[in-house]
Amino acid sequence: MLRQKADRLAGSKPVGIDAFKLTIVKWGAALLPIASAVIVGDIVAVFFLRMNFGAFGAYGLSFVLELITMILTYAISHALTYQRHINVPMLVLTLAIWLAFLAAQAVLLIAIGGAFLIVHAFASGHI
Repeated sequence: MLRQKADRLAGSKPVGIDAFKLTIVKWGAALLPIASAVIVGDIVAVFFLRMNFGAFGAYGLSFVLELITMILTYAISHALTYQRHINVPMLVLTLAIWLAFLAAQAVLLIAIGGAFLIVHAFASGHI
């Protein structure tokens, strides 16, 4: 949605404050997905570190998972927004892989939340 607004504004050649707004929207559309992948990747990496992963393995695995999901999201968005002729089998395959990565992330984040609750319960003496 943010990308479509930026593309609509791009055709009209805005000036002044509108040109500034267009620049902000374009930068936001480009940087926000990367920032979210880095933030979530860091949270997941901390979880992996507690499971005795090495730092390189923990951060590498978590960032790869997040960045692959981000790239697949971009590919699906690009295919549905800009392509005139969609390769349906490839789109379905990409969607299936994307959904598998999202499901894996959901399970991982639920595990992180559950581990946090267990640790908190032990620390507070409830268990």
